[in-house]
Amino acid sequence: MKLICSEEKVEIDDDSLMVIAKKADGSLRDAQSLLDQIISFAGNKIVVDEVLKALGAVNQELYFELTEIVQNKNLQAGLDFVEKIIGQGYDIDEFLLGAVEHFRNLLFVVTTGHTRLVETSETFKARYQQEAQKFTPEDLLRYIKILSETEYAIKRSPNPRLKLEMAIVKILKLDRSVTFEDVISQLRQLQGQQDVITTSPPAEISGNKKTDLFISPAKAKGNGGTVSYNSTHSETSTPVVSQPSTNEETRNEEVVLSLEDIKSNWASIIAEVKKKRIALGFFLQEGVPVGLEGEILEIYFPKKNGFHLNSVDRGKEVIQRVIQTLLGARVKLKLVHSTQKAVDVSLKNQLIDAHDTKSEQPMDPRIKKVLDVFGGELL
Repeated sequence: MKLICSEEKVEIDDDSLMVIAKKADGSLRDAQSLLDQIISFAGNKIVVDEVLKALGAVNQELYFELTEIVQNKNLQAGLDFVEKIIGQGYDIDEFLLGAVEHFRNLLFVVTTGHTRLVETSETFKARYQQEAQKFTPEDLLRYIKILSETEYAIKRSPNPRLKLEMAIVKILKLDRSVTFEDVISQLRQLQGQQDVITTSPPAEISGNKKTDLFISPAKAKGNGGTVSYNSTHSETSTPVVSQPSTNEETRNEEVVLSLEDIKSNWASIIAEVKKKRIALGFFLQEGVPVGLEGEILEIYFPKKNGFHLNSVDRGKEVIQRVIQTLLGARVKLKLVHSTQKAVDVSLKNQLIDAHDTKSEQPMDPRIKKVLDVFGGELL
């Protein structure tokens, strides 16, 4: 193109020829066509500003302005920059493509140390060499990724400006990249500082009175027990860690229940079961506790209530946990069909009477609402 301009007596600088070549994307025929349009527009003396205006191309100075904004992390300047791009009528898609190429050029200079791979004029090559010192390859890769994703997203976005603003803000809000080597180096420095830290001796305790400092097991989780500082006729205290007892007899030292304890609290047990699983509680109240041998609690159900027994059997673990919570003892349920109907009715009536004289359990509000709506009653 420079030869053509020379023969046609057209004065044109290298920056203008570079803009035309990039716009033609390597096609000589397209470059000649663009050159003819520019000569018609600007005459025989062509400068880069007229070429940019004629082709609607983005001035490369804008990309170096963006570089400075990113380096300074100036959010206000970044939003003003977007307004400037929109106000001057630049195509957002073309601007993003140019921005990706700009940070790519910086990446090449940072990683190679030279500008031979950068397709631009000598003036801008010197600028790239200078600006590359301010960035790391990791940061430049992240910028390129954000801009590339934005360029793809605006093709199907009804609001390209918003996408551009979000991309600029995201770049400005990014922290500097830190390599694993840097993190490991900093950790080693911290570890070295901890190694030289000396622990102060325990505080002195005056007097002959024994002093105990207890920390709850929850706070002494690392030691699995209680931490205490004991001092008797001593000026300093020595920490003592008491491990929890593993003796099976001590651990299982629980309340010994009798059948009367179960019967007297049967109404409370049923009420608590209803809070957890309401249907299970109603099925359970059809049963009667009749025997307790060791940990085995026998509950009789009338012969006709086989469905109730089966339902309670499926949920007996819930009942066993409720009994352990309320009475402090572990029991295992044994559910059987009773053939002694008279005894069953008598025992069940005793439990009901004990419940009525003790306290009236409040009705679950959900059940009350259902009864009010449908006019029903509990059986």
